[in-house]
Amino acid sequence: MGGHFSRRRNAATAVARFRHPDYIRWLKAGQALKCCGEGLIDFCTDVIVRFHRSLVGLHGPAVCPFPGNIKKVTKDRRGWKVNCACRVCDVWLKSIESHLATGQFSWKNSSVQEWPIHPWQLAKVFMGPGKDPGSYDPSDTDTAGFLQLILNCRLFAGKLDGNKVQLVS
Repeated sequence: MGGHFSRRRNAATAVARFRHPDYIRWLKAGQALKCCGEGLIDFCTDVIVRFHRSLVGLHGPAVCPFPGNIKKVTKDRRGWKVNCACRVCDVWLKSIESHLATGQFSWKNSSVQEWPIHPWQLAKVFMGPGKDPGSYDPSDTDTAGFLQLILNCRLFAGKLDGNKVQLVS
């Protein structure tokens, strides 16, 4: 009998919480962020796929001949480089680097050897840390990731007002 009363009290507490104005505002804000992210998927994907196609056209469809090696991107006094014996990885790195708007890269978000193959691996370089390098689909990206991509990649300059994007992020 005590369990039944306890469930009723918990249900009443939950209903009261859902009706609280502060909670309702947070729900609305969360829903707005979700809608924003869903609205950016096609736009960001289109820009990145075009970028990827242009790089394949520029560098050819070459892929790293050492795909099993784990690639690390490091920076020394001469700039960014990939610890790979092939030229393919470094050429792609330089092309990606030239589109950096803010000076921040998150190399660990993506797989270097996948850059010539999967466009979304390029996009994740411009996002903040913590993205899954094994993810190849834009639908796996949260709203913050899309906003970081827009701010950090020069391809989006002129397409959106960066000051307004910064206000949202």
